[in-house]
Formats: sequence, C-alpha cells, structure tokens
Amino acid sequence: MAHQHRSYLTLIEPDNSLGPDLATDWEATPNAAEWTFELNRKATFHSGRAVTSKDVIASLNHHRGDTSNSSAKSLLTDVDDIVADGDHTVVVKLLRGNADLPWLMTDYHLAICPARDDGTIDWESGDGCGPFKIERGEFGVQWELTRHDGWHLEGPYFDKLELVVFNDPIARETALLSGDVDAISLVELKNLKTLEQRTDIEIDNVPSGAAITLPMHCDVNFR
Repeated sequence: MAHQHRSYLTLIEPDNSLGPDLATDWEATPNAAEWTFELNRKATFHSGRAVTSKDVIASLNHHRGDTSNSSAKSLLTDVDDIVADGDHTVVVKLLRGNADLPWLMTDYHLAICPARDDGTIDWESGDGCGPFKIERGEFGVQWELTRHDGWHLEGPYFDKLELVVFNDPIARETALLSGDVDAISLVELKNLKTLEQRTDIEIDNVPSGAAITLPMHCDVNFR
C-alpha cells in the first residue's frame, strides 16, 4: 500500500539495483559523510503542490530525535543534520561515512510526506506523491486508489486499483480461484503446485532482494 500512494528518495529496481524515485541524482563527498540529493522538479503531491526540499527534510526528521518512536530511527542514527540547498537539493550530513545511505532511503518507513509550516509532516490526510492517490479505504479491510496524473516516473499502468485485505491465506487463494480478485501475493508454498496446474493462473516468482550477512567481530562477547 505504501508504495502505491507514497514516494521515496530512491527505489529498488526489478533487477535489485538502486534507482531514482524523488531523487534524480545523488553524490557523496570522498569520505561518504555528506550526501547531496537532487529532486525531480516534476514531482507533485496528489493535492497538486510541488515536492520540495522542505518536504524531504521534514519527512526524514520525523524519524529522528530523542522523542521518535519510529522503527526507522536506527537507520538515521548517524545523521547529524539535513539541510536544503534551494527548493530541489537536499544535503544529508553524517557523523561518519556511510556508502549505503542511498539504499537506506528505500526503506518503506521513509516515505516523503507534505511538510507543515512548523516542520512536522502531514501523514494523516494520505496526501502522497506516489503513482496512485487514495479515494477511500478502511485499514485492514479494503482500499480504492486512482491514477495520479502528476506521477513523475513511468506509468502508472492502471486507472484504478482496489486492494482487498485477506489475512487468511486460504481465503486469499480462494478469491483468486473464484475470480473475485485478479492477483494475490504471499501464496503458501504448499499450495503453489496446485495453482501452477491451472492454465488460467500465472505464477510470478520474484527473486528476493534480501541480503543476509554474518559479520565477523574481534570481541567474542559482542552480540
């Protein structure tokens, strides 16, 4: 849902490479302790207002600070300051170098929302800058979205989306088999073979972009 009506500075492409979303370009100082992001000048919120540096700064700062309870707070621990260099340039200053900062900006928590005059963000209204805008919905039940004609990237390829929540995997697969929905996600592995036997169903198996590492530590007491 978040990626349907929100946008981020960067995104992960289908081939798992890093690509542009609201940021058209980014570069770092030699020590990777300062990153400059250039924003897409065509990007607009669903309300019609242009996306500016002010919105990006407020959105990232929403997850920072001692009072933040955000799950993304730890991702921004090394951020010392975020400043604007005009309406379409954002500079992120770090306490230490981090070559992965542009990748961190793809985290689904770090959506860019409209900034208020006091530096906070308007996340409640649902005004986003993603490919689809919210028409109506109920959390945990169903959402209806329509095409955002001001979308700054390629697409979107549908005029309307209806997202229905099925917490029960059996109900989810039954809805697909009965034709009540056109597509589902999170198919149970044990039922995959049964679905593959249907000539009217196409299984899209997407390789995971997850990276599992086993960092080495010189202190055996470190966890």
